[in-house]
Amino acid sequence: MSCLPRLPVCRQTLLATAVALLLTACGGGGGSDTAPSPGAQGAARTDSQNGSQPAVNPLRPGTGSASATPAGSTDASGHQADVWARHDASNSPAGNDRSDVQKAVSSGGIAYPDWTLGSRREASRFLAQASFGPSPSDITTLTGSTANAWIEQQFGKGGTSLVNIMNTWQARRGNDRKLQDTHDAWWYATTQHDQLRQRIAYSLSQTFVVSSSGDASHYPKGVASYYDMLARNAFGNFRQLLQDVTLHPMMGVYLTHIGNQKERYNSAGELTQAPDENYAREVMQLFTIGLEQLNTDGSIKKDGNGRPIPTYSNDDVMGLARVFTGLSWSGNARSHGCFFRTSACLDALKDAEMRPMVTYDQYHSTLEKRFLGKTIAAGSSSTMGDITVALDTLFNHPNVGPFFGRQMIQRLVTSNPSPAYVKRVASAFNDNGNGVRGDMKAVIRAVLLDPEARNTTARQQAGWGRIREPLLRFTHLMRAFNATSLTGNWPLGITEVPGNLNQTAMRSPSVFNFYRPGFTPAGTPIAKAGLVAPEMQILHESSVAGYADYLDRFVGATSPCLVGLGNMIADPGNTQCGEKKREIRLDIDSLLNKAGDIDALIDEIDVLMLSGQMQTNTRQTIRNALNTIQYNYRRTDENTRNIHRRRTSLALYMALLSTDYLVLK
Repeated sequence: MSCLPRLPVCRQTLLATAVALLLTACGGGGGSDTAPSPGAQGAARTDSQNGSQPAVNPLRPGTGSASATPAGSTDASGHQADVWARHDASNSPAGNDRSDVQKAVSSGGIAYPDWTLGSRREASRFLAQASFGPSPSDITTLTGSTANAWIEQQFGKGGTSLVNIMNTWQARRGNDRKLQDTHDAWWYATTQHDQLRQRIAYSLSQTFVVSSSGDASHYPKGVASYYDMLARNAFGNFRQLLQDVTLHPMMGVYLTHIGNQKERYNSAGELTQAPDENYAREVMQLFTIGLEQLNTDGSIKKDGNGRPIPTYSNDDVMGLARVFTGLSWSGNARSHGCFFRTSACLDALKDAEMRPMVTYDQYHSTLEKRFLGKTIAAGSSSTMGDITVALDTLFNHPNVGPFFGRQMIQRLVTSNPSPAYVKRVASAFNDNGNGVRGDMKAVIRAVLLDPEARNTTARQQAGWGRIREPLLRFTHLMRAFNATSLTGNWPLGITEVPGNLNQTAMRSPSVFNFYRPGFTPAGTPIAKAGLVAPEMQILHESSVAGYADYLDRFVGATSPCLVGLGNMIADPGNTQCGEKKREIRLDIDSLLNKAGDIDALIDEIDVLMLSGQMQTNTRQTIRNALNTIQYNYRRTDENTRNIHRRRTSLALYMALLSTDYLVLK
């Protein structure tokens, strides 16, 4: 293909090519969901009765000492961030051991190869897996260092709080927080220093789904608080996470167990109201154990007739639904008005969307509760006592390790991990090497430091890797080109329509996330090979064309006034740009400075955006297109700058539409 200087015409051709290529791979829509979708767990810091329940000890469920409490700090942009001081010096790599296998870190007890990232390409690839995208400075810092050391350093970083960002904006602007602010705060957080924590939180948000597209949209602070809770638990314990998720009011709103009541009977003794079963079903199916019993390597257990063995029955759902009765808003009293959030209790419920739900025992079922082989006798326990038994039972189920572990691998590294890879991660979940179950740090190390994630053998296989979902493509852009917001408000907001990104964080269309972990595009080579491609579930004609057009708006512009993200805003005095600029600016000077040498420009884009994955044919296609953009005979400074901008714009646009970029190997 050759691109004439009439760039819009060329881009129409590129767009048509991109649509054809991607939809051929996808099979034109449709598909099936055959693989189990993993879940996750944890335990709460706030008792429903007194607000001070100790953190759960995974060795002895229901006991233990309280975890560290958040402490406020202020980042370089003036945004206050919650810092969770959970780093211990013993978690760092031991000494300067440079042997093939580093000494086991004392917090985990599992030894991993000391993975030195010897080139900018390797550093870029690792950051593409473990963060919201590599930045030039991070690539430089990490090159020659180890992935192991970076992970341990990230474990020691405090967390950026969406709620605190929103509070800062409210104080500056003097208006109430809106749902737009929640999503803008998320975009801002993706650019901050705590990359691994935020990246894991985003992965968890796609398992423990709460979406602002439903009733939760009425609680902008609550949705932000829920995401902060996931970030706070990202390096903690799965058991703690599961309880925090269960008790968060936004999960209660989204899966309707807030205000869930015990059974009701009429005067004839007939059942007129049964407990809501929504959360009871999803906490098993999507969050913890899935639909079918699994071996440690994630393979499905079969009965004597070769049929999958289910993990639970409808009777288990009914029994567990009784457990999750009697939870509601945290007010100043366990009153009828606070339980049902009536006007009589609204003042007491201020900011209750950010506080864990509390127990109202008068609304809790006292009937016998049978689930997953466990029986709680009738009338023998309290609301919180029953919940503790239920969450302990789920946490200790043998399915959780492979179920959750496989999904974490899919989110960060590859859609089709080998059974051996899944087994190694599940084993780290089951025991971090020191007898602790559910250690999130151990899981993260196991996912990112596994030989299949780091060596070159696995990635050379045709079925290896994952598709970059639209949101992660744009967070990558922001980090790669040091995005800054002219107003400090980061107004990218909601981008879920197909004409934009077809995706917005914390705004999936259902509890099943944007896509299912086991989705396979029907009628494709992927399906014939028995593989999955989860992100292809949101890939169709409109979304592919929308992404190409959306990308063109922000990186395809040949004017320096237009390159960036967001809307055009007033920029008084900037006559060169008609007194307007993009709200979120991208600094592409590093590319412009190389645009005089086409191969050097392509090389830089290859490392920064494609982690060195650009294939020869892709490189030649881009080179041919750029060679059509030549200096004219006058060769003035202005002409040179214009040529360099056009080359940079077109090269970046073509690279980001290529399958070499869209599939991270």
